[in-house]
Amino acid sequence: MADAFPELRHVVVLLLENRSFDHMLGGLADVDGASPAWSNSDGVRDYPQTPLEYWEHDDARIVTPDPKHEDVNVVRQLQGDNRGFVADYATEYPDTTPAQRQKIMSYYPAGALGPLHTLATNFAVCQRWHSSVPGPTWTNRLFAMSGTALGRIRMPGAPNYAQPSIFYRLFQADRTCRVYYGSFPLTLLLDDQRVGIETEHYDPRSNYYPFAWFESHTRKAEKRFPDFVFIEPRYLGFAPNDDHPPHDPFNAQRLIAKVYNAIRANAQLWKTTLLVVLYDEHGGFADHVVPPATIAPDDEHGEYTFDRLGVRVRLLSYRRGSHGRWSTCRAITPASSGHSSRSGASARWAHARHKRRTSLPR
Repeated sequence: MADAFPELRHVVVLLLENRSFDHMLGGLADVDGASPAWSNSDGVRDYPQTPLEYWEHDDARIVTPDPKHEDVNVVRQLQGDNRGFVADYATEYPDTTPAQRQKIMSYYPAGALGPLHTLATNFAVCQRWHSSVPGPTWTNRLFAMSGTALGRIRMPGAPNYAQPSIFYRLFQADRTCRVYYGSFPLTLLLDDQRVGIETEHYDPRSNYYPFAWFESHTRKAEKRFPDFVFIEPRYLGFAPNDDHPPHDPFNAQRLIAKVYNAIRANAQLWKTTLLVVLYDEHGGFADHVVPPATIAPDDEHGEYTFDRLGVRVRLLSYRRGSHGRWSTCRAITPASSGHSSRSGASARWAHARHKRRTSLPR
């Protein structure tokens, strides 16, 4: 089969946190986005989808308390065709004001999120990309990194996940990869990333770099850049940029711009790289698209059946020549519209490429 992307030699994935499609991209023109005709209720009043007011001011962008997004909360949020977001927030936080509850339904108007909205209007946007599970961060990140959560959906828990990661699969395919992290890498939830696999001489420690190294690495020759890059934001500390409430979304905008500009500044790297920016899950923010049924990735169903996708999140892909505006990103099977399909597609891409590189110059 002919290679559909003969110049594609690098994939960079930036995985942020806890924002729904409607919340971040619902205000853009020509998308299946937010509408004032759709609303939720707290049992006392209705809350329609409206643009976030005064988004230029820091306090308007801060959402506190943090919307819940454990499995029991997401089940409530999805009741009545996604009509339970505000009711769940009011149940968890009965002392919140109507203004606080309205933020669960609000969305950023076009142009408010400069880097994100600029890129979204010039490159491909997937309008039917859902988180893999109607549940919390760890589960959905595990799907993004390995295609399964081994039947577990609750967090926190012991970081003992023994399934093969995408990083190990890339090693098996003789592909190079790196993880750049802001504060600490959640990739270390996976056993093969914490301890490696001694019998196969797999030691991933040399693949890990603080994000501060990313820009300098993009300035080197294209052939020295790894085949696959996974970027984790700064979850804690000074100016967190992961987009997890109550963190300021403008911090994540700076991170998106920094990643994009660093790749774009190297003409040959830009020519050969696919940049994917997405969220692990919706974080309790409203979205009007009802998640579809899906197919469980395995027989591990200890805490959940894994037969329904989670809330819609935004996925954007940036590549030279990918100007195509909106894409439904529909796949052949419903199971292919979540994070596990990205993990699987990356692994297939790695195996399909003919050029093999097992190590990188330091």
